[in-house]
Amino acid sequence: MEIPGEVDNAEPLHRRIHPTFIRPDGRISSQAFTDPELSVDRGLYRDVAETLMNRDGFGVAVFLARSARELGQEVRADPQLLNKAHALVVGKKTKSIARRLARSSQWKVEIDSTSKAH
Repeated sequence: MEIPGEVDNAEPLHRRIHPTFIRPDGRISSQAFTDPELSVDRGLYRDVAETLMNRDGFGVAVFLARSARELGQEVRADPQLLNKAHALVVGKKTKSIARRLARSSQWKVEIDSTSKAH
């Protein structure tokens, strides 16, 4: 499958979530969205099973590229040798921006609450 070089605003972006980035109420913590070069997979071109490969206990959150861009973030394709659907959400992530990204995200693959103990 040919993957476009530009990330469309309507594209779902998948962010792998570590079990420590879950709030007590089950929501995704803003801590998962603080990296200035936030690594994501382009959801139209990479299956969540591939995103989670070798990452037992992790979950996957999904948000639209538009949501990041509306917060002043650059969303750009960053194909890798083993992951042609890799992308980056680039920009300074203030606490406010990280919180808004977390709020705009939904679980695609929820983390089993028993895995938080590991």
